[in-house]
This record gives sequence, C-alpha cells and structure tokens, in this order.
Amino acid sequence: MKNLALLAIVAIFALGIGLSGCGKLSKTEFNAEMEKYNADSAAQHSKLREEVAMIGGKVDEQGNSLRMEISTAKDNAVAAAEQGDADSISTAKKFAKEQDAKLHQDLTSAVNMASKKTKAFVMEEDDKLRMMIGDLGNKSKAQASDHMEMKAAIAEVKEETETLKAMVAAKPTLIATVHFPSGGTRLNQEAKQKLNMAVKSIMESHSDTMVTVIGHTDGKPVLSGRYRSNWHLSQARADAAVKYLKTQGVANKIEAIGRAHTDPIASVRSRAGSAKNRRVEVFITPPAPMM
Repeated sequence: MKNLALLAIVAIFALGIGLSGCGKLSKTEFNAEMEKYNADSAAQHSKLREEVAMIGGKVDEQGNSLRMEISTAKDNAVAAAEQGDADSISTAKKFAKEQDAKLHQDLTSAVNMASKKTKAFVMEEDDKLRMMIGDLGNKSKAQASDHMEMKAAIAEVKEETETLKAMVAAKPTLIATVHFPSGGTRLNQEAKQKLNMAVKSIMESHSDTMVTVIGHTDGKPVLSGRYRSNWHLSQARADAAVKYLKTQGVANKIEAIGRAHTDPIASVRSRAGSAKNRRVEVFITPPAPMM
C-alpha cells in the first residue's frame, strides 16, 4: 500500500510539472485534472483494498483449513502411535515369553547335561581314586616289608659293627719289647727303660686293661744250666718282666706266657736273628666295650 501511494504522488508531481511546463493548463484546469486523478486513485485504492481483503479472507480460510488438517493429522498420528505402542508392547511381551521359555528349556537341558557329565566324572574319578588307594595300599605293604627287611639288615650290620668294634677294641697292643743274652733271664738297664715306658702306658689305660707278657727263645737247644728246655727259659723271661712291672706299681691283671722258639721274628740261622728272637713282648688288651 505504501508503494502505491508513493507512485501516485510521483505521477501527480510529474504530471503537474509537465502541464505547467507546457503552459497549456490553467489553475482551474489543473485542479479539475487533480480532482479527477484523486477520484480515480480513490476508486483504485478502494478496489485494491477490496482485493486485499478478499485475499486476506482466503488466506485466513486456508490457514484455518490448514490448522484443522494439521490438528487432524496430529490426532491421527498420536492414535497411530498409541496403537503402535500397544502392538509393540504386546509383541515384545510375546517375544519375551517365547525367549524366556526357550532360555528355560536351554538352561534345563544344559543343567541336565552338566549333571550327567558330573556324575560320570565323579564315578570315573572314584574308580581312579579306589585304584590309587589300592595301589598305595599294595605299595605300603611292599614298603613295609622292605622296611622290615632293611631294618633287620641294619640291625644285623649294626650288630656286626659293634662286634667288630669290640674285637678291634679288645685286640692286644704291643707296648714294649726287651731282649736277653743267650740263656739269660736278667733284665739289663736298656730293658728296664723300655719296661718303664710300658708301665706309663699301662697306668694311663683303663684299670681293667689286661697285661700279657710273652717270653721267647732263639731256638738253640738248652744243654745245661738252670732251665731244662726253651719252654722253661721263655717262661722265666716272662716271669722276670712281670715281676719288674709289679715292682713299678702295675696293679692290673698280668698273664705271663712262655712260647719257647715257636714264634721267631728273625732268621734262626744268624747270630743277629737269634739275638732278635731272644725277647719278651708286653701287650695290653683294653676291656671289651659294653654292648
């Protein structure tokens, strides 16, 4: 509307300029023309307003129709949605029930299968366990038998060891050897020194230590003198040594033995060998240990 009014004013202004410029219109004529133009413009404006009003009515009518269609469509959409939700919920519930039933069936089958496998496994393991227990029992019996045999063998070895220890402990030990002149039984200074060393060993030993003194000869026949044979001579030499030991304080049990010429330690055919064979040996035997 504002654009049309502006065009009308511009047209009137241009017409006025044109007419004035030509000098052909008087003021009266101009006014007449102006009134005519105003009348025509008013008529056009009235017509235009009617058209605008008509267009506005149609627009309102179309707007109302469109709003009604939109409202109807909205109501239909809501109803369809509600119906769709109800159908979806029903379908979902049905599907859930079917899945629950299937799951329950699958679980039941799985449990039954697991139960069967468990029973079979337990029975198999029980059989294995019984077999293992039986094997262990047999092994235990065998080990017990072996243990008894080993124990008996150990006891036997121990007994033999103790016997051997006793034998070793009871073995006589030579602690002195003294020599004599041919046919003589008298102890010289060297012989006494050796017997003194024997006395010290005896004193340091156990009081129950056995002392054995053995006399020997060189094997030459006894032709004259105090002794009738080498046996008597060897015994007299042993007795002489025993007597000296006792005078030096030996209180242990002493045994004197004469062996004549039966146990030589050197050749009987040489002078040096004969000198070595004319001897007395002193042995000590410790008491046997308590078993």
